[in-house]
Amino acid sequence: MSGQITFKKQLWHKPIGAGIQFWAMSESYGARQYLYDFELDCNDNEPNKIQNALLRLVKQLPPGSKNYLIAADNLFNSVDTCRQVAKLGHRIYGTLRGDRGVPEKLKAKSVALKTKGDSAFVQSPADDLT
Repeated sequence: MSGQITFKKQLWHKPIGAGIQFWAMSESYGARQYLYDFELDCNDNEPNKIQNALLRLVKQLPPGSKNYLIAADNLFNSVDTCRQVAKLGHRIYGTLRGDRGVPEKLKAKSVALKTKGDSAFVQSPADDLT
């Protein structure tokens, strides 16, 4: 059994279709890149597993660190995720799927994108998401 793993999973959206999947929290500063933490995606039955994985990784940022600006694509991002990251003292930005809790007042400001029916939302610091 040398060289084989027992925890690979189906990855329907990838060309090879099976393998291991992990989530990572990293930083890049110029030519330097740092990996803070990562976790394997092994539990398919966990509710909100992608949001929970992001929040667990954010909690692992260096002790005493506050006010990181986190970039997340629409797989990870939701209005609830933004609120949870803000409670941890950080900020988050990125794309957002329309079915991830977008408030009606932001939907009115949306700009249609060319693919998949996604939208872009423009938020000023004065806007309240609550």
